[in-house]
Amino acid sequence: MKLGTSLLAASSAALLVIGLAGCSFLGETVGQVVDVDGDTSVLEITAGDCINDAESTAAGDVSDVTKVKCTEPHDYEAFHSLTLPDGDYPGQEAVETQAEDVCYTEFETFVGISYDESVLGFTYFTPTTDGWESGDHEIVCLLADLDAEGATVQSSVSLEGSKR
Repeated sequence: MKLGTSLLAASSAALLVIGLAGCSFLGETVGQVVDVDGDTSVLEITAGDCINDAESTAAGDVSDVTKVKCTEPHDYEAFHSLTLPDGDYPGQEAVETQAEDVCYTEFETFVGISYDESVLGFTYFTPTTDGWESGDHEIVCLLADLDAEGATVQSSVSLEGSKR
């Protein structure tokens, strides 16, 4: 799977786009209690999970992450997921465009202010061609806390409703 990244620090107005690999899942927002399993396949990350170690390969693929409690230091918080319709793989660019759109829209619902007003950023897991053929059609939106330069910093709380 691919993890397309769009992190914008509103305070620095810097857009960072990174191609990684990832996954996606069904459309619900966070606020639920989740089991913490440690090393987890990206295919098992759902809204409500907090994760670390989303390291990609040179090709931009991610296969495993470390799931942690959201009260422990974490890099990302899954805040929304969406299953894309069945059919032929629409292509990485089309999938990333849809991920950008849905994550941007759902950002305000989760954080409490618009993405354009926020100092937080987001990224997402998207299906790869191979993943699509294996049945993975989901996008997972991931929220990130950012420093003044737009780099991801760890958080030890859920950012739901933070209005940051």
